[in-house]
Amino acid sequence: MDDNEVALPFYYDSDKNHLDYEEPARESVTTKPAITNENSVFYEEVVNVTIQKEVEEEPVFDFDETAVTQEEKAIDIAKISENPFPSTLETYLLLSVSERILLQQISSGMDENEVFEIIRGNYKANGYRVNFSEMYDEALELCKALKTQSTETRAVEIAGQLREYGDYRYLKSSTKDRIFNFKIGDSSNNLKLYKAVTKELGIKQDLDEQFED
Repeated sequence: MDDNEVALPFYYDSDKNHLDYEEPARESVTTKPAITNENSVFYEEVVNVTIQKEVEEEPVFDFDETAVTQEEKAIDIAKISENPFPSTLETYLLLSVSERILLQQISSGMDENEVFEIIRGNYKANGYRVNFSEMYDEALELCKALKTQSTETRAVEIAGQLREYGDYRYLKSSTKDRIFNFKIGDSSNNLKLYKAVTKELGIKQDLDEQFED
């Protein structure tokens, strides 16, 4: 074919004797001999085509919508940057127990099951691997450390109150009982608290004296 000439095949049903489409306008058409079969006829036509470069229209942007989208992205990025948890579980476990307690936001009034649920939720939220035994061990360790911290804090407070009444050795049992405020049925933690208080007061006792008191 010569330049600017394209061969275009056209189809029509010989029975209906009309084209199945509306022919585009063109400058000239040269018809060549038809190739026929039983039901249809194909014509190959030569059409002069002027090739023009298509010009793409620049998209119209909705600047308000774009601004909202950028603002939402900025908020998401801010949330990510404010997340205090390390990016990996291994890095998290390198933190001290006190730091992990603060990150998990647990308090002394929670039991092991409550702490476990908090840890599991935070592990999932930060993409850490979720392993039941690992999370349960973490819950037990944090609860134990939290009780120890709570005991030490209470011991300082109780020792301060006892000092206001004078020498510990001469205080009435009723006064000690009121200030210590032991929990019935929790003898193990009661003894830990008692030892912490006497240590804070500088009192030295053997085991029998501790139990008797």
